Amino acid sequence: MKIAICDDEKLIRNDIWERLSRQTPASDIDTFQSGEELLESDVTYDLVILDIEMSGISGMQTAEILRQRKKESLIIFLTSYSQWMPDAFKVRAFRFLTKPINDREFMEAVAEAQEEITGHVKILVETKGQMVLVNQHDIVYCEAFGDGTYIYTKEEVLESSKPLKYWKETLDAEHFYQVHKTYIIALRYVRIVHDKDVQMNYVNAAIPVSRRKHTKFKEAFFEYVRKYARHV
Repeated sequence: MKIAICDDEKLIRNDIWERLSRQTPASDIDTFQSGEELLESDVTYDLVILDIEMSGISGMQTAEILRQRKKESLIIFLTSYSQWMPDAFKVRAFRFLTKPINDREFMEAVAEAQEEITGHVKILVETKGQMVLVNQHDIVYCEAFGDGTYIYTKEEVLESSKPLKYWKETLDAEHFYQVHKTYIIALRYVRIVHDKDVQMNYVNAAIPVSRRKHTKFKEAFFEYVRKYARHV
């Protein structure tokens, strides 16, 4: 994700940056000390964490201008006063957090934002002479065959001419894991983890997990559950 932190208090900016670095280590994070500074940026952010009460242009005014510019970033507002909530929803705020920041509420808000952003990523699959747009959120697992890959979604199976390596590099590494030289699975759809395989939602077949990957896979899966269990 591309994330912007906008708050006129340096201590809060640094605190949020540290929280995000731990929770979403693969994200690109920029910090801004005013709404004016954020609006000068030409970057389109996936997520904006925005303080409402700032000197100069307020966070609410900043959000209104972002919406006027057709910026569809998810916005998490920070404030010390709850009376701003009705105005926050006018600019389609994703979440509203009060200061001082509660650890659990912050982590849940960011995890939900990440899930929302990832779920809307479209993957282009070239299959049998056609180009099909697939929601990454709908992919259950990928299976290598020869030089190509079968893409199993919740509703259909697509035959891609791209090798499994391509899909490993294309799919979001935080939500997908290669458990075997032939398989990449969506962690969100894992139902049962056995010693040698996993069972997935939406499909009947068990997916093998190679012996050398098993320990690291379990670690990755349990970490995923810790972060996303309430949202998958």
